[in-house]
Amino acid sequence: MMKFVFVCLVFVQLAAGSSAATILDLRCERLKNPLGIDATKPGFSWIIESGRRGEIQTAYQILAASSPDALGRNRGDLWDSGKVASDQSAQVQYSGKPLASGMRCYWKARI
Repeated sequence: MMKFVFVCLVFVQLAAGSSAATILDLRCERLKNPLGIDATKPGFSWIIESGRRGEIQTAYQILAASSPDALGRNRGDLWDSGKVASDQSAQVQYSGKPLASGMRCYWKARI
């Protein structure tokens, strides 16, 4: 049986604006910066921290790219979730192009 290995490196980006919220503890399949996972549709998670009382996430966007350069240009060549109106920040399932064994994937979340 061939085990699926997927490299998942993370980047963080906050939406433009005056929000005091920050994204912390980004995880892929509940792991910080895993060198490999065995899921074909991994779950992404993050924690939101804010100095403002009662501030919550109302939407997110996840970009997944095959290179850090593409991700730096905000080009999710593997997946762009688009703006999703949701407070979900745990185990958001990857829904992009099929992933292959040994493939590197770079992702970031924006709230």
